Amino acid sequence: MDKGLDLKILFSFIHSYKKLHEEGVISEEELEKIQDILDHLEKYSPVELQEKLAQIFAKNK
Repeated sequence: MDKGLDLKILFSFIHSYKKLHEEGVISEEELEKIQDILDHLEKYSPVELQEKLAQIFAKNK
């Protein structure tokens, strides 16, 4: 995938999660954990990314 597209996808993720936080759907702690994952996105396969995100939300149910 090209770097420009990667950045667009990353910014889209960040924007979406920030909006969810602003709307009160996710907590500050969840947002920080998500941002940390997204900051290190290159370390995760798509399956690992999905698992990491699922873990964040499963803990708060």
